[in-house]
Amino acid sequence: MSESASKKLLSFPKSAFLLAIALVCLGLGISAAYIFSTLFAFRDKYLENSGHEIASSIDLRTRGPNRRLDIALWQEVLDDTLSRQPQRIVYILLTDQTGKVLAQAGKVGDEVSTTRETYVNRNGVSLFLFQESVPVLQHPESAIPSGQWTIHLGLYTAPASFITRQAYIYLMVVCLAILSMILLALYFLKMLRRFLALKAVEESQSRLASLGKMAATLAHEIRNPLGAMKGLSQVVQEELPKEHSTQPLLQTVITEAERLEQLVTDLLNFARFKAPLLQQFDLQNLLAEVIATLRANPDQTFPAIKLHTSEAAILMDSDEANVKQVLWNVISNAVEAAPHAESIQISVILDKRNAQAVIHIDDEGPGIGSQDPEELFQPFATTKLKGSGLGLAISRQLIEQLGGTITLGNRSLVGARCTIRLPLSAPQKQTAMPKVFALSRS
Repeated sequence: MSESASKKLLSFPKSAFLLAIALVCLGLGISAAYIFSTLFAFRDKYLENSGHEIASSIDLRTRGPNRRLDIALWQEVLDDTLSRQPQRIVYILLTDQTGKVLAQAGKVGDEVSTTRETYVNRNGVSLFLFQESVPVLQHPESAIPSGQWTIHLGLYTAPASFITRQAYIYLMVVCLAILSMILLALYFLKMLRRFLALKAVEESQSRLASLGKMAATLAHEIRNPLGAMKGLSQVVQEELPKEHSTQPLLQTVITEAERLEQLVTDLLNFARFKAPLLQQFDLQNLLAEVIATLRANPDQTFPAIKLHTSEAAILMDSDEANVKQVLWNVISNAVEAAPHAESIQISVILDKRNAQAVIHIDDEGPGIGSQDPEELFQPFATTKLKGSGLGLAISRQLIEQLGGTITLGNRSLVGARCTIRLPLSAPQKQTAMPKVFALSRS
């Protein structure tokens, strides 16, 4: 990706994007609410038209000379209409202008109302009440008064349920669309943030790769003259009498040269990729060997080391030399952190479920305080006056090449804990490159 494209992504208007998504969702919600209410109004209109149709049919069948005033005819028409459409009609009722019931068909409940187009509920069944007025002229020989008679209909709302189903389906689809749009927008922003973070890491690693190349080149160039300076100083030191006044100065030169030599070696080890050499070894024997080697240093104040394990042996298929170097680095750090402590606790646990060996190394030093432990794994990050700051960085690099992890943290009371997790069988193929060269060699 070009630099201009990266700048465009970095300046992506997230607030405007979220506002646009919110407005679109709001518009969809308002539209869904409007269409939902419109469909329910259409359902009412559908039931009203059904009532008009039934009432008009009854009115048409009772027209004619002397037919309006024939209550028996009305009763016959009402019964026939109900029998023809029992799935639509609950009851039919005919009343005069005083409210007197003249004829009825079906079971009439208490829901009869003088208002039009109302809903009632009978035993869990929704009914739509409808009224239609029909004119009736008085016959001279009839005692029935003329005026406006009313046909009352109780209709099932079930025949119109297809409209309500469509309304609810539409509302559900719109809600799902709104939810999907919100989730997709959040996912897009999450992916954008992750991409930008990866882009920043990529650029940082690219710069580190360039620095790593330069540092490795300088380290090679420095090593030869540094070795010559050290060798010549040792020769001069041997030639001069031990009581000579320059002996301490020469010893300082040799010591500092050795320290610089170690720094160059650490830098080259960090920058150089070396495929692990897998072989079987006993982790507990390796730990004992590392501890014995450390004890052999007469200039180091060494506290007691207590090794806790419940296994007689822990066999591993891994790179013995790399694991030994990591253990050396970590235990040396623990010794230097608390040289006057009573003991350093090392616990080795066999995690059979995950096929891992877990090593806890606890010291009684000052701990890492509020500092982020990840900072200590960065190259050249150190709390020592004479440290190179590459020990933990190299350790993590070696552990990750073997498929394991290494973490740092404070103990509950005092000191720090380093936890190393190593698979009992390291991956056969190692394709991971050192971080500083991950991009430069692609």
